[in-house]
Order: sequence, then structure tokens, then C-alpha cells
Amino acid sequence: MNKLVLALLLCSAWLFPQDVKRLPNNTGTSQYVVFAWNDLGMHCLNPTYDQAVILPPYNNVLAQVVKRGNPPEIVTSGVTVSYSIFNNTTSADKGNFGQFWQNSARLFGVAPALNKGLNLVDPTISNGLSGDMIVKGTHFQVNGIPVTPIDDQGVWNPYQTGVITVKDGNGTVVASTKMIVPTSDEINCSKCHGATNPFRDVMLKHDIKYATNLLNSAPVLCASCHGSPALAQVGPGSAKKYLSQSIHGSHARFNAACYDCHPGATTRCSRSEAHTNPTGGCLRCHGSMANVSATITLKGRVPWLNEPKCVRCHSNVPGVDTHAELYRNSTGHGGMYCVACHNSPHAMLPSSQAVDGFTAVQYQGKAKTIGSCSACHNSNKGEGFGEWFEQHGSNNAEAESACNVCHTGFLHPIQANFPHGFLMNTRTATVGSGPVKNVPVVETPLPPPATGKIAIVTLPQSQTVTVGQKVTFTIVVTGNAPITYKWYKNGAAVTGQTKASYSFTAQASDNGATFFVAMRNPVGSAFSRTVNLTVQ
Repeated sequence: MNKLVLALLLCSAWLFPQDVKRLPNNTGTSQYVVFAWNDLGMHCLNPTYDQAVILPPYNNVLAQVVKRGNPPEIVTSGVTVSYSIFNNTTSADKGNFGQFWQNSARLFGVAPALNKGLNLVDPTISNGLSGDMIVKGTHFQVNGIPVTPIDDQGVWNPYQTGVITVKDGNGTVVASTKMIVPTSDEINCSKCHGATNPFRDVMLKHDIKYATNLLNSAPVLCASCHGSPALAQVGPGSAKKYLSQSIHGSHARFNAACYDCHPGATTRCSRSEAHTNPTGGCLRCHGSMANVSATITLKGRVPWLNEPKCVRCHSNVPGVDTHAELYRNSTGHGGMYCVACHNSPHAMLPSSQAVDGFTAVQYQGKAKTIGSCSACHNSNKGEGFGEWFEQHGSNNAEAESACNVCHTGFLHPIQANFPHGFLMNTRTATVGSGPVKNVPVVETPLPPPATGKIAIVTLPQSQTVTVGQKVTFTIVVTGNAPITYKWYKNGAAVTGQTKASYSFTAQASDNGATFFVAMRNPVGSAFSRTVNLTVQ
């Protein structure tokens, strides 16, 4: 049992008054508090599992339980922690997600029971949408919750609500909270691969370019060749390219946007108000898509395991540099996880989603970082440590503080033992203000294309026409001659269409058809994006 001691060094035996403090929102003298979070802040899953498959329905929830006191303690014994998904009890009977259970053995080598999930951490344990969490070090954890974004009323919501309940040895509930269990199936590749069957289009183009046989092997797990640490795989796989490296590198050349895939325009991966903007703010931390791929190709970065660090922008603050550890796995103040107080990656408080702030509101009355002075003040450290000491830590303490979420009193308070040494960058109540630095990523460019390789200048565009109207699809490219062209309609090569333009007269039967062109020259090959034809 680890002790969460606010002051580790006692300069004298004299102690400040140790009267029990109520939680700041007047919930009484609760003995326990619980903090829960998702490991990534957003999990993506496929909308179907019968074509190209990237990710399974899979979610992880972690929690720390603190016994309030002077000092408080992180506890992992004498209590049990359970989880459930509010108004979401099944997955296999919703949307096309049943295909996961139909094809799981073929895709992942495991055949879990209906509504039970894979477990990449403890493979012998298959978890459902409710159950008990197990102890892992100083926290409780459940891996592989097969939650989907469709609740029991058929409502699509990528921000599913997890309910975490703590019981003592007598079965009495002593603490509970809510948190977001995020999951979205928006990723569908239709922007570049056509609206009809984008995953089939991906496999078809892969087959044409690399002489594979994916279409006839469906369903196919992309990570079966392109290694993905997100699936606990080690190394880049038989393709010699990580999945992240391949996808980001190839799509960077088509000017794709982060929210085309992560996970989509509606969900949007990042919801931390201080770390996002209309395009997601992804570039601030990760850099461009070219950079995401190039840092793997040229610098040996391992995707999912080597990611941006908070200290790049939040410098000169004790405890922010997590060194080789990722933010989501790092601990700080008394052994508490950073995410226990700041919330999940991509969802650091304050968040655009109210449930992300449920724990903070429950315990301190405001959806701010746990223990932040901004729960009461207009900045995250009030007037500084001196004011805190005068109002909250001395014999003349006037009021409770957010520290009382865990601490019922204080041993000799020493500034250095406060979270971040009470030296956090001042950020006022206005989101995004304050001296936090916006340090841009130093971009690593992708290797230049081979001399003479086909480069696309102008792509064909989707069109809407009437019956009998002439349709022309055109692509403009540069590269060494000769360049050959082959146009495809609905995935099949069109006989005789071997030029940069393809023209025909629209028929009613052409409505909804998809088109792309494959090109080749002595240096390599390339594809256009897949476009759609609407005939009215």
C-alpha cells in the first residue's frame, strides 16, 4: 500500500491542525475517492470486419483508489473495483459488429464468446461490457472491453459513459465515478477510396500495386503484414513497414487531413480544450503526416511507443518531463498517475465533453485538473504558494482547497512536495492563455521520391450529371515516360481506356459507380483516389 504523502520531509515535529476537511463540493467526509481514465482518450474500431481490418472493438479502463487521510493512501487491497458501460450491455447485435465475432479467429487467432473481447495484456481473461477490474501495481485495470459506439437504444455516441464502482470488504459502495470510454467507427477511407466500398478499394489497389491477393483472402488484418504496436505486436512485420508508417506516408502525398481517419469529422480524436483547434491541433504535438511516417523511416521511432512529450511546451515545471515513459503511463505526486488528475490523453481537462470532467466536478466542484487552484481561483495556482499556505495550510486556514479531495489535513507543507512543486505555468481561466510555450515540431521530411517517379498534379473529381450527359475523368501527372494508364470502374479494368482521360455517356445504370486510374512508368506505379459518379 503506497502512501500519498504531501510532505515527505518534516523539518520539525510540529504539525499543523489535522481536522478532517470535507470535499470541496461539500459531499461530506467520504473515506475513499476514485479516479478513472481511458488509456488513449480515443479508441477506433472498424465499422465492418469482412474486408480490410485495422482495429478490433477494444478499450482499456484504469483506476486508482485513494483512502482519504493525513496522509492519504493509494489502496489496492480491502476494496474491489467494478466497471460497466451505461446503457450499453451488448455489442455483437449492433451495426455490423457481429462480423468481428464471426471472423475473430481468422483475423486475430482468438475466438472470444459473443460480447466478450480480446485481451492483449492478459490473453486468458476475456472481458465483457461489465465486470471486475484487476490489480496492476498501484491501480486497477480492465483490458479489451469490446464496447461499440451504439448503445442499447440504437443511439450512436462515440463517447460512451463508463461507471466505476468501489466497494469495501462488506460489499458496501464507498466510492464511484463516471468517465468516458471512447470508441468510434467513423474511419471508412471513403474520402479517397470511394463511398461504395472503400475497404474493398484499398485491397484492390494493394493487389494491383504489390501483386498480393487480398481481395480473395478477405477479411484481412492489415497488421498481419504491417506490424502494429497498438495490437501488442513487436517489429514492423513481414512488410518491413509499420502500419502507421505506411498509412501516414502514403496519404501524406495526397494532402489527407488528420480527422479524415482519427477517427472522423464528427468524433474528432482530441477534445482537450487547451490542446485542440478546428483541425484538431494534431500538428502541434505530432507534426504533419509526413513527419509521423518519416520519424519512423529515418529516425527509428516506434509508433505508439515513442510519442510526443508534454515537456516540449510545458518546460521549466518540475515533474512534467516523464523521460522515457509516456504521459499515460507516468506517475507523479505520491505515486498518482498523471492521467488520474489531468485526465486521459487527448482529453486533458478541461474537455469539450462533460463526462470527462465528472470526477473533478464531483470532488472539487469544477471540471479542472484535480487539485488545481482554478477550481476556485481564476488561475491554476491562485496567488502562489504563499497565499495557499496562508489560507489553506496554516493555523489560520480560512477555507478548504482542492487538495482536500485526498488530503484531510497536512503534515508540514513544503512547496517542493506539491504537485509540480507549485511551479506550474500560470494559465488563467481563459483557455489557451498564459505563458505555456507553443513549440512547433521540428519536421522530418519524407525521403524524396525517386527521380522520374510519377507525381500527381491534378486528381480526377467526383461528378453529378444527368442521363445522356458526357462524363470525362482526367488526371494530370509528371514523371519519366512512357507512362501507361488503366482506368477502373467499380473495381474492374475498363477495356481500352488507357489514356490520361476517360470519357463516356452517362447511363442510369452508372449511378453510384466508382472510378480510379492506375499508372505505371519505368520508375514505379501510382493510383488516383477513387471518385464517385452520381447520375440523376
